[in-house]
Amino acid sequence: GGINGHPVVVYTADDGGDPSKSRALSQQMVENNHVVAFVGDMISSTAGAVGTYADSAHVPVVGGDLTTPDWNEHAMLFPQGTGAIQLYEGAAYFDAKFVAQAGGNKWGAVYCVEDAACETSYKHTVAVAPKAGLNPVYGEGVTLTQPSYTAQCLNAQSKGVNILELTLDANSVSRIARDCASQGYKPLYASGGVIVTSNLAQDAHLDRLVSIESTFGWTFGGSPAAKEYQDAVQALAPNLAVSSATSAAWTAGKLFEKALARVSASATVTAQDVVTGLYKLHDETLGGLAPPLNFLAGKPAPGAPCYFGVQISSGKWSPLNNGQAYC
Repeated sequence: GGINGHPVVVYTADDGGDPSKSRALSQQMVENNHVVAFVGDMISSTAGAVGTYADSAHVPVVGGDLTTPDWNEHAMLFPQGTGAIQLYEGAAYFDAKFVAQAGGNKWGAVYCVEDAACETSYKHTVAVAPKAGLNPVYGEGVTLTQPSYTAQCLNAQSKGVNILELTLDANSVSRIARDCASQGYKPLYASGGVIVTSNLAQDAHLDRLVSIESTFGWTFGGSPAAKEYQDAVQALAPNLAVSSATSAAWTAGKLFEKALARVSASATVTAQDVVTGLYKLHDETLGGLAPPLNFLAGKPAPGAPCYFGVQISSGKWSPLNNGQAYC
């Protein structure tokens, strides 16, 4: 039946992380396919290009990866979760909650050099770490393709790092934990955003890893809204490897659905209808899937300051704070 009686047609494309290609694909979808919104865009390397085009075409981008500040710098980008800067800085306060588990407050980070968002995240987190009660003693950029992270493990260990923040892809998160374990070094690992995946829970080297999330923890089914997500996965995609990315995408879809709630089933939906519906939302949490969301007419969205958390425990991901947002 679609959304409120409106059938939905979905178009997808891969921009390959190329800003020029991303803009061209966005323009093609608007001008040729006549899309009224982009929903759940995963554009960590190309959000700026997409945002610039969306602003000019006045077509909304409803939710996505939220990994860069671009999401709060363009009027037609509507983030469905915590703002990137708020998540970066919130990571320090989030990590500080686990000082007892870590055995100390010496904080370090290993981040990727392939994506500027990784270093940006590190710089914002390390800047507020002392205010959060952490002692930042180590930070190093690495490539995702290097054969070993043993040197980084030894560097962090020599600095006495108790909490090691990993801003890498999921595969590299596992590899660095393996290399550190081979050196007898087992800090508390922390990560966040769309980096982590469900299969990391099976890695014994990552037990106790904590992750800060911009939308609800994908393992949480304790609220009606979260249960709807779990039921949908079981019914429609039982073999899907759920992760922080799937909860982000689902939440983006629910935000799009909410924006169209007041559009008559007999009306033809336009991009302006979606935008107008988004502007009418105030402190919207989508039933607990998101932090309180607000959008300002004609202006970039303010960064939502709340965030969610999950942790690996005995081979399973578990929601923290009973699945509720930390604010």
